[in-house]
Amino acid sequence: MAIHGLIRPKSGDARRTPKAAAPHLVSSFPNRTRMKDRFRIFIAALLAAAPLTAAPAPLVALVRTSAGSSQTLWITGNDEQNLTVKDQVEATETRRIPRAEIKSLHVFPTAAMAEAQALFANGNYTAARTKFSALREDFKGLAGIDGNPGTEAAFMELECLRKSGDLEALAKALETFDRNGLVRESQRRQLDLYATWDAVRRKDWPKVESAAREYLKDRQLPGGQRVQMAYCLGQALEAQSKPQEAIDSYQIALVADGSACVEIARDSLLHSLRLYRKDAAVLAAMKSQPPDGPGRQRLLEAAALADLWTTLPGSAGSLPADLAEFLKFRPENAPAPRHKP
Repeated sequence: MAIHGLIRPKSGDARRTPKAAAPHLVSSFPNRTRMKDRFRIFIAALLAAAPLTAAPAPLVALVRTSAGSSQTLWITGNDEQNLTVKDQVEATETRRIPRAEIKSLHVFPTAAMAEAQALFANGNYTAARTKFSALREDFKGLAGIDGNPGTEAAFMELECLRKSGDLEALAKALETFDRNGLVRESQRRQLDLYATWDAVRRKDWPKVESAAREYLKDRQLPGGQRVQMAYCLGQALEAQSKPQEAIDSYQIALVADGSACVEIARDSLLHSLRLYRKDAAVLAAMKSQPPDGPGRQRLLEAAALADLWTTLPGSAGSLPADLAEFLKFRPENAPAPRHKP
């Protein structure tokens, strides 16, 4: 199409395009309305085909500054020197706070954090660890700030490994773990307790016994951590052929705070019953009709422990057959001993 056909001729211009030619020129262009409709359809198709991705929601946190002030802020970004924040969730303007001025932050749980914690609480440690690993990566830009969620997530990865019994992986993960950023005393103490768990991994039983006994002297040691040390001590004593002392330690692990460490509570009960099963005096009492002799009292203790099995959280199924035999000797089932005249 000649470019001059698009220019409107000036009035009186003898060279202007004849009117007869106008229909020919107009018919060479698509109808403008149809062009708009086709454009709208094209854009709609693009939008339908493209994945819908929302901008990440700001991270809500209570930020404490070195000057002593505290404020709930919405963190929208960060770099090596600053945090970018909003003062209100609906605010459009942001401001920067130098990292050097931030003493600590407490992040309000996100949906992803809540999901990871729920998996952990339900004993699904493999899935929980995967979630915590993703959170650690998501928040690695906040590393170095006390209370930052990335370090918290990394710590929970360690706990997943401990609770699942993977002490080899725990030892490897601890090699690169940076404890800077952990502010809770219980978490920092747990990092210290991992040294005893590592001695369990290496089967250094004298060291386990010494360390665990020292921790158990502390009356302020929280229940969940007392359970851990009593269980480690029980293993050390059992390995060193001190069965009755081991049973006593396992029973501490059972009663200190079994609800906080259900895996340890179950294992402690099973370890205790197996030790009773190896006790010659207990075996003799089981064969006596009615149960009698020096092993009778310990047999009744074993029966009471076996009766606890179904009360422990997560103890699905029955006891192994050889241990379930103790249930026959519960006080309500066992006949009274014969008294010699």
